[in-house]
Amino acid sequence: MRQHSEEQMIRISASIPKKLHTKVIERAHEERRSLSSEIVILLEKALSGGN
Repeated sequence: MRQHSEEQMIRISASIPKKLHTKVIERAHEERRSLSSEIVILLEKALSGGN
């Protein structure tokens, strides 16, 4: 995985279903990450074909 703190970050706004939001929050909590970090990691995995 990339080191996010060294990359330029941009802010986005997205609407997602409440159930999906809850799942991502729960996963972030389990992994001891912020919601934002968890979303970035999940997107990177999805776009790279990782699990």
